[in-house]
Amino acid sequence: MDVNARDAQGRTALHGAALQGYDEVIKSLASHSADMHAMDNEGFTAVDTAMGLAGGFGFSGQEGVVREETAALLRDLMQPAQ
Repeated sequence: MDVNARDAQGRTALHGAALQGYDEVIKSLASHSADMHAMDNEGFTAVDTAMGLAGGFGFSGQEGVVREETAALLRDLMQPAQ
């Protein structure tokens, strides 16, 4: 399975998990080499999605929802391993 597969809008599973605040899914995707810096066709990253900047992907009630803890997790996972 390609964890970096994209839909027609260029979004990955990471974008979807960020939208919903599925932190455990995000950790799993990261452990399977998901591109943590992937941008959709509009230039939004998963962090942008978690912060409510990328719209709600057409899901009612998701537009503008801010998931600060999810965004913080994504930012941490984007840092190079030390």
